[in-house]
Amino acid sequence: MTIVQQLKNYRALIIAAVLLIIIIARVQPQITRLYGTVTLFDSDKIVHNFSHMDEIYRTVEVKPTGTPSQFTYHNKDKPNDMSQLPTSFVHEGVTLTLKEYLNQTKTTSFLVLDQDKIIFEDYYQGTKATDRRIAWSVSKSFVSSLLGIAMDDGYQLDLRSPITSYVPQLKKSGYNKVPIHDILEMSSGVLFNEDYDDFSSDINRFGRAIALGASMDEFAISLKKDKPSGKRVHYVSLDTHVLGMLIRAITGKPFVEYFDEKIWSKLKTEDSAVFIVDDYDEAIVLGGLNMRTRDFARFGRMVARDGFVENTEVVPQSWIKDSTTWHSRHTKPGYNGSDNEPFGYGFQWWIPADPEQECIAIGIYGQYIYINKKEKIVIVKTSSNTYFSKNHVKSKLLSISAFRAIVKHLRS
Repeated sequence: MTIVQQLKNYRALIIAAVLLIIIIARVQPQITRLYGTVTLFDSDKIVHNFSHMDEIYRTVEVKPTGTPSQFTYHNKDKPNDMSQLPTSFVHEGVTLTLKEYLNQTKTTSFLVLDQDKIIFEDYYQGTKATDRRIAWSVSKSFVSSLLGIAMDDGYQLDLRSPITSYVPQLKKSGYNKVPIHDILEMSSGVLFNEDYDDFSSDINRFGRAIALGASMDEFAISLKKDKPSGKRVHYVSLDTHVLGMLIRAITGKPFVEYFDEKIWSKLKTEDSAVFIVDDYDEAIVLGGLNMRTRDFARFGRMVARDGFVENTEVVPQSWIKDSTTWHSRHTKPGYNGSDNEPFGYGFQWWIPADPEQECIAIGIYGQYIYINKKEKIVIVKTSSNTYFSKNHVKSKLLSISAFRAIVKHLRS
């Protein structure tokens, strides 16, 4: 082999090595995100991950505006004093202590707010008050509120019209001709498997798609029709994504910008919100919202006050009422068209029984904003409860028993 040939070979090797380094550098973020996604719920990582989603995914920060609203405390020196809460409660004939419930359901934070007074607040499993916690599907109730605001802002929207009248790119999807009303009620009829314990499920494919840099709009467009819409509640998280597409379409603004303008800047929060975004900078509105526990409580207090923060109406009072009640036979509690779901469903809100009394925002693995509208009591619970995904109905029923026992105790 001549020296010239050796130099050519070395040159080829150097070029190949440089190209390999460039390729690795380009795909490194996707590899990191994919590993984080696959191990997101591992028992030794789940608690940390749920308070540090920005270490795994691309995010955008929504900063607080103005002076935070204040809470008073029943016991400011010891906010985790449980003396004002019931020692125990009964669920399905079994007595549990409140401490047992919080421990068994892998609680990471728990806050009880009565009017403006924090009755109880504590943080568990090494988490802190300053952690910005993943809301998961609690995010959906924020999307509902923003849609109600958009309608009140004068953007022309008929909930009985098909979403494709406003978002025509969805004509190629299972959402073609589906009324917005049905999508709000999780009754789109789109084929979707929401089982987090099934590696091949649609919701897990969705998570991996985010990690690998896919467009969430394109993912939504890829979904197919299963059954006629408006017949039964079948939980499809992508229903909320297309509501986000709708908000973008009618306002002409990025979702995060409109969210900041109309909700976050008016809640008087104490810290930023953080949205997970895809590689096209679109927010993962169906479950990618992160914030402090006390800021979850501020949102709940606003809903309990019929949409008001102090004397300012943030969400129209009429929308608070409309979104936290059921509108169809199949969305009422216990109706067999709802996959035997004992809770009713409003517009991206869970309704336990009496819509005049209660509504709940619920996220996978045990995230809750429980609102007793009549008593103006808000309970926030964040968790790393992997049992929730295995039997979400039992988990929700257990928590509603605990929440109602707290309300009853405070009012007795």
